[in-house]
Amino acid sequence: MELGATSLRPPIMDFVNGNIAENWRRWSQNMQLLLSGPLMDKTEEQKFSYFLIYIDQAGRDIYNTWDIAEGDKKVDILFQRFQTYC
Repeated sequence: MELGATSLRPPIMDFVNGNIAENWRRWSQNMQLLLSGPLMDKTEEQKFSYFLIYIDQAGRDIYNTWDIAEGDKKVDILFQRFQTYC
């Protein structure tokens, strides 16, 4: 039986409490594992959406402050932007 991607939940990225850089490192590692595992066959657009779902509302609030061109809506860009932010 295949586990649906929507049932997978990495830890929520905590942008408020604790060491944000360490929180990001852990969250990012979990997301990389999801992208190279159960989400591997998803399109880039779907992976981009999953990233924004899994990073939760605080992460989407940060994302919404950025001006990302339509052609740059790639998961790698999100990882770079959040790495810089954290």
